[in-house]
Amino acid sequence: MASSDENSPEIMRRVRLTLIEKMEILNRLEKGETTPFIAERLGLSPNYVKNSILQKQNEIIESSKALGLTAAFVKSMRNKLVVETEEMLWKWIQDCFRQMRLISKSIIQTKAREYHAQLNKKYGKNDTFKAGKDWYYGFQNRYALHSLTGIVQNTYIHVLL
Repeated sequence: MASSDENSPEIMRRVRLTLIEKMEILNRLEKGETTPFIAERLGLSPNYVKNSILQKQNEIIESSKALGLTAAFVKSMRNKLVVETEEMLWKWIQDCFRQMRLISKSIIQTKAREYHAQLNKKYGKNDTFKAGKDWYYGFQNRYALHSLTGIVQNTYIHVLL
């Protein structure tokens, strides 16, 4: 009786290639190597080469021109308004901490939406920003807000995050 491992399909791990590696694959394709050949040699699925590299070749080429071939990964740029919103929000959180005001996740999210709306108005933009739970947890990680506790004038305060 065959074990279940023999009949199960091979599981492919998620692959994250550098910009240089993507450019090398595009160069190999340009030289006439086939997609299945390249995929087999590099341990990638042919669909990954086709869908993630070949179909996005213009974006990859533009990124390599803009960043040079020194970029380790093609990174999506964060929205500048969101970055500025987070900076304003961080200053506000620090002020709340100094003033011993309790704040919560929902208060932080509401304040982030307010700041983003102010910046939209300031710069004449109409960007949407939900300040949802995924953004919040990312913000929490970026600013190390997991459990912000401190002593202010010998009084313990805790910001509820």
